[in-house]
Amino acid sequence: SVLVGLFLGFSYKDSWLGIHIYFVPSMSMYPALKPGQFILVDTWLYIKEPIKLGDVVVFKQKQALDKHQPTWLVKRIAKWPQGQLQHNGLFYVLGDNSSASHDSRRFGGIKQENIAGKVNLVLLGIDNKQHIKTDSWLQPVN
Repeated sequence: SVLVGLFLGFSYKDSWLGIHIYFVPSMSMYPALKPGQFILVDTWLYIKEPIKLGDVVVFKQKQALDKHQPTWLVKRIAKWPQGQLQHNGLFYVLGDNSSASHDSRRFGGIKQENIAGKVNLVLLGIDNKQHIKTDSWLQPVN
């Protein structure tokens, strides 16, 4: 029963504790986020505060190949090309590294309900040999 409790606690930590940890697999948010970093996401922030321009968020995006299995992406909230923050209730998101980013320029806007939360912190990073990088411990994300 202890193992089941630990498993359930870890599985639902984002709804109980307001945090979730995600892995950054690509260069789409470079230089703010680098491949191999683990990021801490505040899943409760947008319950009490509005989404702001420049926030780095994690959200689920349905992919064309498998509409039943969403992919989690991390991007920055940006203004729509027309200049507004929201358009038809959707947010426009862009990767910091535009040449390596699959973002709203390709799939359009995202609903607020698909946003898991705001990225606040890089917990740590690992290199391609699975060694912990000591230069990226507990770094704030801007």
